[in-house]
Amino acid sequence: MRRNFDNPVVIGVGLVLGLLLLIAGLTYRNTRQLNEDAGWVAHTHEVHNLTSDVMLTLVDAETGQRGFLITGKDEFLQPYDAALVRLDGLVAKLRDKTKDNSGQQARSTKLEEMTAVRLGYLRHGIDLRRKNAEEASAFIAAGKGEAQMDAIRLHVADIEKIENDLLKDREIKTATTYQVAVTTGLLTGVLGLVIVGAFVWLLRRSLSARQKAAAILHEQREWFRLTLASIGDGVIATDTEGKVTFLNSVAQSLTGWTADEARGTPLEIVFKIVNEETRQTVASPALRALKEGRIVGLANHTVLISKTGKDCPIDDSAAVIRNEEGNITGAVLVFRDITERKHQEADRKEAEDRLRMSEEFNRSLMDGNADCVKVLDTDGRLLHMNAPGLCAMEIDDFGPLCGQKWGALWPADARGDIERSVTRAVGGEMSSFQAYCPTAKGTPKWWEVTVSPIRDAAGGRVVRLLSVSRDITERKQVEDRLRASEAEFRATFEQSAVGMGQVCAKTGRIIRVNAKYCELTGYSAEELAEMTPTDL
Repeated sequence: MRRNFDNPVVIGVGLVLGLLLLIAGLTYRNTRQLNEDAGWVAHTHEVHNLTSDVMLTLVDAETGQRGFLITGKDEFLQPYDAALVRLDGLVAKLRDKTKDNSGQQARSTKLEEMTAVRLGYLRHGIDLRRKNAEEASAFIAAGKGEAQMDAIRLHVADIEKIENDLLKDREIKTATTYQVAVTTGLLTGVLGLVIVGAFVWLLRRSLSARQKAAAILHEQREWFRLTLASIGDGVIATDTEGKVTFLNSVAQSLTGWTADEARGTPLEIVFKIVNEETRQTVASPALRALKEGRIVGLANHTVLISKTGKDCPIDDSAAVIRNEEGNITGAVLVFRDITERKHQEADRKEAEDRLRMSEEFNRSLMDGNADCVKVLDTDGRLLHMNAPGLCAMEIDDFGPLCGQKWGALWPADARGDIERSVTRAVGGEMSSFQAYCPTAKGTPKWWEVTVSPIRDAAGGRVVRLLSVSRDITERKQVEDRLRASEAEFRATFEQSAVGMGQVCAKTGRIIRVNAKYCELTGYSAEELAEMTPTDL
């Protein structure tokens, strides 16, 4: 496989990629270290905050206790009770935060013990106050509580001093890490610029060498590119004077000339073309391309006359061939036999004519149908509606509706039936449904709708849909009246104070009775259903 780049360029790409990986690695390492150092600094501040919170909470507890001892009122114990709840959580957090340092962990444990002793002392004073105010006053006067608090303060100060020493070390380490990160970033940035500059220089040098080599081969590559691009068609190349220099095998077959016979022969002799209808000679597009310096195509209805006199309908195009300096060195002509396409176009035109005649015939049948008849495409869009249908729907002009979705004309609750019917018709099935849809002018109407597929001339592919809508408004009204009458009769029958029953005219059996009838006969409706009037 041919190499695409020189060794220096490949090396340069490798260096750039290596540098990017190095920068990414160093950036990750420095960022991670900075984050870790900052975390330890924040950790020290959290320990400070926890020790301060412990002292403040103890003060709150003592304040609440003193208020109760002085007044004897329980509401003054609220700060004391809240402090008890907070202290457990604060001491636990402090133990957790100092577990990385065994010395501090031990100090935190001792602080917990001292706090418990202090809280026990406060609780004892509260208990004494509840028994006897004088004993509580003597308890306070002993001053043991102040000594406890002083000891706790000294212990907390010891913890904070050690944390302050740790904080100084961690801040120094963080600053050092930051300086290393900045220095590393600057050095890698400068190194990156140097390597990228060297890579750009190497790349430009490589591209310059390639451009010089490409200039030598450009003319040949242009020739082969145009020839090979049309390898499936007939290809003829000429020089600047319009004489043939090359024919491919397809061109030889269509013109009847061999490559050796045609070489050096004027193009108009080898490639003789006339108008299909007038038989007048048509100018070669290759000669026109040489003259005008642009791509030229043939007009329609062009026929190639081969060396043997055989006609062949073709279409073609021609373009000039230029060298590196842009000068014209010849022309290339590409053409193809379109006999089969001509036949297909004739067959398609005949089919379109038959389809148009069929549609006109169907339209005449539609217009003679008293129902509302519509033709839809396979997406359910309106293409045509017969005159009686327009009248029934009270539509004055079909033009604005043409191309619209048929379902858009219906109320929302009927669109599901329409979509299902269109889908089934596209699949080759006929379907029908009944739905309510007022006319364009708001007249209420009920319709019985049938949707059927219309297939192409071969009877296979569904190309159109046919919808027939019949106005059944009067029938629906009659049905509604019958249902109302039946409902009224049933209500009267069931609620009548007179015993009433119905008998089947065919079997003579009782088919329906009301409650009064059951009461008078003493039988249930189920029992009467197995009897005739004579059985009673």
